[in-house]
Amino acid sequence: MDAKRQKYLWSVNRTKQIMIKDETQWGGWLLKSNSFTLMVDPKDTIGAVKAYIQEEKGISFKKQKLLLGGGDVVCDEQTLDSLGIKKDSTLILRYAPITVMEEISGVKMLMLSFIVKDPWSLSRTMEIVIHDDIYKDVIKFRSVSKSKLSKFGLEEDTIKDCRNSYTLMVDPYDTVAAVKAYIQEQTGFSFNKQKLLLNNDQGGRCAVLRNDQTLVSLGIRKGSSLILRFGLVYKISFTHTRTGCIFNIRVKPGDTVADVKASAQKKTGEPLPISCRGQILPDDHPMFGLEM
Repeated sequence: MDAKRQKYLWSVNRTKQIMIKDETQWGGWLLKSNSFTLMVDPKDTIGAVKAYIQEEKGISFKKQKLLLGGGDVVCDEQTLDSLGIKKDSTLILRYAPITVMEEISGVKMLMLSFIVKDPWSLSRTMEIVIHDDIYKDVIKFRSVSKSKLSKFGLEEDTIKDCRNSYTLMVDPYDTVAAVKAYIQEQTGFSFNKQKLLLNNDQGGRCAVLRNDQTLVSLGIRKGSSLILRFGLVYKISFTHTRTGCIFNIRVKPGDTVADVKASAQKKTGEPLPISCRGQILPDDHPMFGLEM
């Protein structure tokens, strides 16, 4: 399977509608259940779904607990595909337990929940630095007409020409998806438009972080820095070398050759190697920045 050409496009692949049964609202002593629809990408993680709920309903990422219809709690790093969640499937939304207060008596916990505005955030005890380098991507949009800037989530008066850095409180065991949700909550920059990078190479190269990775697994500690960029999505056209069939696959930040091979197998029904300019690409090779 040969990758022939690459086109840029904005992230518009939230094409699957699922149902969220909201059980976070209380009326007196009785639980009120409301349902709403949510557009998602089949490849999304549960962490991404929580971020969408935060963006649309204002329920903080950290407060959310999502369950399958049978009552099983799902983890942030699990994907919708791996859980068998299809179009019109239902997830249950409840408040997450306040784990940092497990050893406090019920009465004290109730009192503390009235004193602290957001007790769910108490586990966010580690401070990291976010270097907002979105301006580097905005430079590419200078030739875009003003009327089309909003397509990229931009307004002319908000475009900056320099790095903006700020601190962010996180939980050491948070996923990258959770960090993106905090950035969305703090700055208003949409989860789906974010790409986070970690500069862990002496040569200055940055690795794109995946939503399901945890901060602790990445070696991110107090005072560590992450770089924020636009999460551009590419459409790559592939040619099946045996049949000559051409098909397109959308590639997200952080996707590797292995991720694309999995998507291609769903389309063709067979495992296929990926080559570019006559070279077979290894599974761990990042797709972004690939010269075609």
